[in-house]
Amino acid sequence: MYQIVLTALFALALSVLTFAASMAEVPRSEMSPAILVAE
Repeated sequence: MYQIVLTALFALALSVLTFAASMAEVPRSEMSPAILVAE
């Protein structure tokens, strides 16, 4: 059960980060390290 919750929260966090990045027009080169660290 915890794995499902953690997976959902992780997916939600990634979607929020992606949305914020797209709104701020941040280059993907700056976002990729953050995503790699998150994984």
